[in-house]
Amino acid sequence: MKYYEGCKLTVDIPASGGHDEGAIRDALLETLPGIEVVFRRSSSTTVLEAAGAFVPDGHPVAGAEEHDAKTNKWVSVGGRSILMAASDVLTRFQEHI
Repeated sequence: MKYYEGCKLTVDIPASGGHDEGAIRDALLETLPGIEVVFRRSSSTTVLEAAGAFVPDGHPVAGAEEHDAKTNKWVSVGGRSILMAASDVLTRFQEHI
């Protein structure tokens, strides 16, 4: 079952370093099956970081929206839950490298 099909996750990875994107993607897909993972190299990033999530309107995970005080934007609760799950996976993944 690819529950997160149609959703997209952006992951920032350090520009320097030999992170295995395939292994990172596999770890994320175990928790978030079907999600599209996009890697973005960043010179200001020192650790793997879940940087953004997109959930299309009408997707079962979309849920309600809540106001993000930092960005002053309305964000999907589903997007926030994807970011939290991905952050957990990335933290565990990084502990093993």
